[in-house]
Amino acid sequence: MNNVTFYFNNKKLENFNEIWTNRILFEKIQELKLLSPCDIFLIRPSYENDNPFEIINTMSKDKKIILWYMDTLSEELYNLHKKEIRELEHNITIIIPDFHLNGYDLPYKVYNNYSMADCILEQQQLDRKLIKYFNKNSEKLYRQKHFLSFNGNIKPHRVDLLSFVLENNLLPKFDISFNSHFWNQAGQSLHLDLKSTSTYTSTKLNLPLYYNSYIDVVTMASSHSTEDFPRVYIDEKLYKSFACMKPFLIIGQYRTLETLKELGFKTFSEWIDESYDTEVDYEVRMSKIHNEIKRISNFSIKEMDELYFNMKTILLHNSSQLGIHIHKTDKKILEIFND
Repeated sequence: MNNVTFYFNNKKLENFNEIWTNRILFEKIQELKLLSPCDIFLIRPSYENDNPFEIINTMSKDKKIILWYMDTLSEELYNLHKKEIRELEHNITIIIPDFHLNGYDLPYKVYNNYSMADCILEQQQLDRKLIKYFNKNSEKLYRQKHFLSFNGNIKPHRVDLLSFVLENNLLPKFDISFNSHFWNQAGQSLHLDLKSTSTYTSTKLNLPLYYNSYIDVVTMASSHSTEDFPRVYIDEKLYKSFACMKPFLIIGQYRTLETLKELGFKTFSEWIDESYDTEVDYEVRMSKIHNEIKRISNFSIKEMDELYFNMKTILLHNSSQLGIHIHKTDKKILEIFND
């Protein structure tokens, strides 16, 4: 007998059609035969109505409840939820995609999940023959651009990147999108590939675009992190770089590269100045990244090609490590249900 009930938008979830991350893991959980009931609340922090605490407070205190955060939490929202969580008297487990580097300061056990990594891995496996073809083709043909950067939604650090690119006449070196989720509406945008957007737009691998450039400039979902509240959120853009065997510069939270290494991935300090990763101050961090983009943009395409193939061992490792990371994470989370 399966005793798992999923809630989404504070309503019982009948299927996973609207779910864009962890869907494969949810299906595995659904198949478990549990002796006692478990309620899983899928929470989207950016949606105000995703506040499960009123419902939980009406439930039996001995019921197993999992708060499953599907997206990153701002410091403000995390503190609000932390206050609510501390007042609960239930059997609570928390699953969250943010790595809080100083700990979580919560009275319950916290597990880390991933955001859309499973969907990217699934896409990588479906496209494995094409990926093999593009890899082989890259040995014979030069790519056309130095950098690739996807920027679907407008965020301050993405505006800063585009401003830097335009001000320094670097647009010819880039395949870059900006505000592309809304490219067919009024307003400024740079469009690369999207015909339309949907729940699963972010999980698609546009292989011709990925294999048209040498380095990904990955603008993460958030660039905000402080010394008092250091946190790292890894999203689908970086998982796509792993899947498509791309090196990267990360415009995101400080200590992101450090966190990736702890998860078993490798980075590119032999060829790219990665000292930006330890800079707490956003302006200093961005300045270091801009300087590195400028430096690399002076390379010829032949030099970029040589640089890329010198990194091949690390790229192969990261491509394989994506599946290992997902398997390890899933295994830890599934063990929750054996308690």
